[in-house]
Amino acid sequence: MYLIKNGVVHVGDGTILKDCDILTKGSTIQKIGQGLDCPEAEVVDASGCEVFPGFIDPHSMIGALGIPSRSLDNQEKSDPITPELNVKYSVDPDELNGQEFYKSGITTVGLAPGNTNIMGGQIVVVKTAPMKMSRRIVKEKAALKCSVTASVKSVYGKQNKMPMTRMGSFWMLEEAIRKSEKSGGGTENQERDRVIQDVFDKKKMPVFAAAERIGEIAGLHHLMEEKQLAQFQQKLAEEEKSRRTIEKYGRDLRAFLRYLGETGRVDKAAVIRYKESLLECYAVSSVNSMLAALNRFFKEQGWYDCVVKLVRVQREAFRSQEKELSREEYFRLVKAAEKRGKRRLSYLMQTLCATGIRISELPFITVEAAKRGSAVVRLKGKTRTVLLPAALCESLLGYAIQEGIRKGSIFVTRNGRPMDRSNVLHEMKKLGREAGVERSKIFPHNLRHLFACTYYEMEKDITHLADLLGHSSINTTRIYTMSSGRKQAEQIERLGLLWIDMADEKKAA
Repeated sequence: MYLIKNGVVHVGDGTILKDCDILTKGSTIQKIGQGLDCPEAEVVDASGCEVFPGFIDPHSMIGALGIPSRSLDNQEKSDPITPELNVKYSVDPDELNGQEFYKSGITTVGLAPGNTNIMGGQIVVVKTAPMKMSRRIVKEKAALKCSVTASVKSVYGKQNKMPMTRMGSFWMLEEAIRKSEKSGGGTENQERDRVIQDVFDKKKMPVFAAAERIGEIAGLHHLMEEKQLAQFQQKLAEEEKSRRTIEKYGRDLRAFLRYLGETGRVDKAAVIRYKESLLECYAVSSVNSMLAALNRFFKEQGWYDCVVKLVRVQREAFRSQEKELSREEYFRLVKAAEKRGKRRLSYLMQTLCATGIRISELPFITVEAAKRGSAVVRLKGKTRTVLLPAALCESLLGYAIQEGIRKGSIFVTRNGRPMDRSNVLHEMKKLGREAGVERSKIFPHNLRHLFACTYYEMEKDITHLADLLGHSSINTTRIYTMSSGRKQAEQIERLGLLWIDMADEKKAA
């Protein structure tokens, strides 16, 4: 037992205790305080001394470098990809440098492979105290050591082997990750692939990557960002998110990364600044959509401290008149399509408007569906049945016969692929001038809105409408049934609650 008396103790978290005592027993601290007494302990007078916890060197090669006449046992130079190697076997327990570190107050080091391999092996955390290796190990497989420095090119370039350039180093790094992902465990490098999967896919071990120049650092940032993004999008695909949703999340994340710039540092402050910059350029609804994508990504990465609140906004009681498509404008669009000989576009718009389906559900309007009068829609893990009006079915079947479509989706491109939003939107926009309809009103989803508004005005049954639209929440359906600002204004005018109105009526009388 030791009793350290009257020292200035630095706890390690910024706390400093003056005239403080420390009582230790074996390898543990028993007490910290003032005026401690223990007769059986050996007293060490620390008056006028600073007492610190043992220092930690997170990246060191002590014990493996040896004296100049020895080889560098932590740098395997036969293959640039060796993640399966364990650096603990390179240590000489009696190597003097380690003992000197210990005397200087460095009690623990992250012992790492050298910089000569793209994947050099696994870092081990060890004590610097002179003892057997089995007792010195604090943690094995603490991290995977990687390197894209000039040392890699120097070693293998002299052997006339790849990598001889920086682009070769990054290609081999990416290729090693790709091969491990495709490996089923039956390859000759089974252990190698398992280690890479544990690091880059399962995140069981962090990566310690050596880079010296700006280009090397930027390359590592880009590689890891693309890796994380690909994994995130794969996760969304496994959850059966739509292709458009996956692509949108990807765009939103890349926009955020461009904002961060070369530093690539993600923290709460950076996200808040980004949120403020978005509010200067986009509508609140768009900002919240972008932030939702970021928050979902942060949660997947375990970065919960980076999650930010969405912008709170009071729900509007009416729709923008500038974007509201009327029944008459819809018919003018259909008429313009017929006039141009665009029968496919005409029937497509009528299908969207007469059924209220989403543009993403259009591929489920098949010849078979038209024959039975109903379409079975399967999207996002949900299945629902959409009823098709008899007149629409007759028109669709006639069109299918004329176009030689015997089965499957009716609305397809020249290559036989189902039409998507971009195809439809492009064709619809062309009708605007001829139909006399503002381009801001012309987009496929507005036909779904028109269906919802028309149905609600007729039936006043929002619950049944929610079922027809495939909504799980009536609150979502309410958005579709909002009347325009013009109608709201007319209703308010009819209330007759202004004294000015009454006075004008008396004058007129």
